[in-house]
Amino acid sequence: MVEIKDLTGLSQPLTRLIEVTSEGIGAWVKPYISKRIADADAYKIQKLSKAIADNSQSAKIEYDKDGIVISKFGDSPGQVPSHKTLDDRAKLSTAHIESRRQANHERVIAAAAAELEDESDVPDEKPDADWTYRFFEYAASANSEEIQKLWGKVLAGEIKRPKSYSLRTLETLRSISTEDAEALEYISSYVVHTEQESFIVNPNDWATETHQIPFLLMKQLNDAGLLNLNKLSLSIQFPDNKTEPIIFKAGHRVLIVFSNSSITELNLGIYALTKTGSELLSLTARRHREEALQLLGKSLEAKGLIFELGTVVEEGLDSGFRYIPDSKIGT
Repeated sequence: MVEIKDLTGLSQPLTRLIEVTSEGIGAWVKPYISKRIADADAYKIQKLSKAIADNSQSAKIEYDKDGIVISKFGDSPGQVPSHKTLDDRAKLSTAHIESRRQANHERVIAAAAAELEDESDVPDEKPDADWTYRFFEYAASANSEEIQKLWGKVLAGEIKRPKSYSLRTLETLRSISTEDAEALEYISSYVVHTEQESFIVNPNDWATETHQIPFLLMKQLNDAGLLNLNKLSLSIQFPDNKTEPIIFKAGHRVLIVFSNSSITELNLGIYALTKTGSELLSLTARRHREEALQLLGKSLEAKGLIFELGTVVEEGLDSGFRYIPDSKIGT
């Protein structure tokens, strides 16, 4: 096993990335990521990665002590791979598939390294060994650049906070398309969060808003396992002590609902994200719409509730977060 003390000169997050990936797919990751501590073979491996990506469709690629040897099929009679027998063809197919898997792994790891580059530390806990094995097994099949970036973000996120992404989320991620990922990013700007749920509020009301959400897009996300169209309502009980508010968040904006002696339960019409959808939502480049909380506010005002909108200015506190209110509605 690669230990942190062996990898001087790297940040702790990148060191942890090397440890996790080495345990998952081999120690070649160490020289691949770190030029500073690698010998000349590290540069050969990086060249090999590019060679595989650029030539795996049309060339025979070999790597030995003398370096990388790339020979185009048909360059010379002595270098044409044999394909006369079933075993010969099987070897060619296996080499091609493994080259592609290797190239995919390297691009995912590079994406994870980019995500961790500006981080300064990570927790002592590592991602679970079974999770790591499953991750690299699935990530090897990610061929598109956008999906590879998502896998890289998942790996970086799990290193920064283990148990952030479930095995079920990995199962779903290996099945989603680039179009599914784009659809999730599109709806992310409409999503509101509580401690228990992530959802789009009052879906029927969006038809009257400037920004509409096509139902076919919702169905696409439902089919991908990211949205649950069977859950169309949300009920939240006000705390018995009547002193704790109900909190809704969208990006750095927050809506605080205060208790009302005559109302003990808050009921909302929603489109709920699945647990997997919520986990993957954190990977998207979200542009939260103020309209999401404003529309929620309209519904609360109609129910006679008191609430205020504000901007979160500090998070990660023992008490939760600190915000600056900018408006209060209701009496």
